[in-house]
Amino acid sequence: KGEEGGKGKGERDGKDNKSLPYSFLAPIFTLFHNYIIRTQYLDTELEYIDLPSRLIIRQTTIDLLLALHANPKLIVTHLLSLPFESPHFHVVVETLLGELLRLPSPRVHEMVCSAVLINLCKGHAQVPPILAECIDRVFLDVHHMDRECADRFTQWFALHLSNFQFQWGWSSWEFALENQDKHRFRLAFMSEVITKLCRLSYCERVRDTLPEEFRFLLTVVSTASLSDATRRLVALGGGGREGVGGEEGISTEAGNLMSDVKDVFGFMAKKLGAEDLVERLRVEVDVGLHVKVLTLSVLNFGTKSLSHLVANIDRYLPALLKLVVDSDDRGVVLDCIDAMWRKSPQHQVFLCDKFLHLGVIDNFSIVNWVFSQDENENFTDAYLWEILNNTIKQTLDRLTTLQQLKREAERKAEGWGVGGEEEMGNGDMEKKTEDAREEVKRLSGEIESATVEKKQLLLVIFQRFTISINNHLEKYEAEQIERKEREAKEKEEQENHKKSDNDEEMGDEEKEKEKEK
Repeated sequence: KGEEGGKGKGERDGKDNKSLPYSFLAPIFTLFHNYIIRTQYLDTELEYIDLPSRLIIRQTTIDLLLALHANPKLIVTHLLSLPFESPHFHVVVETLLGELLRLPSPRVHEMVCSAVLINLCKGHAQVPPILAECIDRVFLDVHHMDRECADRFTQWFALHLSNFQFQWGWSSWEFALENQDKHRFRLAFMSEVITKLCRLSYCERVRDTLPEEFRFLLTVVSTASLSDATRRLVALGGGGREGVGGEEGISTEAGNLMSDVKDVFGFMAKKLGAEDLVERLRVEVDVGLHVKVLTLSVLNFGTKSLSHLVANIDRYLPALLKLVVDSDDRGVVLDCIDAMWRKSPQHQVFLCDKFLHLGVIDNFSIVNWVFSQDENENFTDAYLWEILNNTIKQTLDRLTTLQQLKREAERKAEGWGVGGEEEMGNGDMEKKTEDAREEVKRLSGEIESATVEKKQLLLVIFQRFTISINNHLEKYEAEQIERKEREAKEKEEQENHKKSDNDEEMGDEEKEKEKEK
């Protein structure tokens, strides 16, 4: 109070107070603009709702989401009982989708919006056709959407379809198949949705729900092929070695590699321990192939199911940690994962996250591997960026965990959380306090190193991303120049051809005149 008394009138009014919050006007996500709403999914037209009522419905929906986000079914109950005479569900659905796609992040968890939309569709017959119309309108503008919004919309749409027997009117999107170059963004969206559906069901089940003309978009294969993986690795060069030239050379090298993998696979089938397996590798396999053969063997042993894969990784983790010692070895591990599960993004995401958590690979190796795919056609696929995002998230989560542990240790060092003299003697209390101080010191060092690691990681990502963008821009500009030159040449040829035709016509006319004379 004493400090406030010394301030001037302007400061007390808040004119010079920078801490006062200011509410900026936020754009409103709107899909229905017309007075009379027509949709191919509804038998009747939706009447126009005046602006005040529209804003009330929108704000009520948002308030219910924020207040009752822990109970989506209760939110749906209130939304279904809103006292409006005219149909209002198109405003509710529009608002829910707007919250789902809100940037930089939704105010409630995405699963809350998804659960509310699912229960709304089950609770009122008018909601599904309205939601289908909204999905159609977003699909038409998907090429203008922010990448974060597009990914979020893809994940939600796949999850929503999985709750309704994967049924969707794909025939309304057939126009995108007619000119695939023009509609490449819409095709990419449909392909990502189908890929996400395969994570929520069996690939065969998803394929059966798709019309015949859309099945080429399903590129996911739930099984791995060791022969294909060895050929890819040999053609790639695997871990920085020179690639083998010629089809015959690739086949020979791939056969030798597969033979080594099968030998190690046989040792695993005999339940050989990790230490014994490493010794057999050093005897049976060439030095430069230890990491590659072991990784392929571990992955191949777990192709039966995900539980087999996890159990095998845990069993031979000591062997992997012993052989994978530098960045080149980590790159080989990532190349093996990509080669074995090239057509199963779900396995690639899971294995990268698993190996990063276990310490077989590090975050820098994942960043370098992701951006090394720059020239490949899968560089823009969502799963690569999901792997990169998970890597960043693990790095940040580790730093947050260390900071929380440090705060707890500081409280113990100050005497909080430690039992009083009634529970322990003074000597025990002093020892626990001293241990807590040592823990604070240790955690401070780990936090400092984790902070440096985070900064270096983000710096590497920004640098590689900048290089990638510049390379693509240069390539695009070169293609544009080449296209313009080609068009100019074609235009010149057309003009010359037209001129020659005109000259021939003029010559024919002169001959006719001479003949008449």
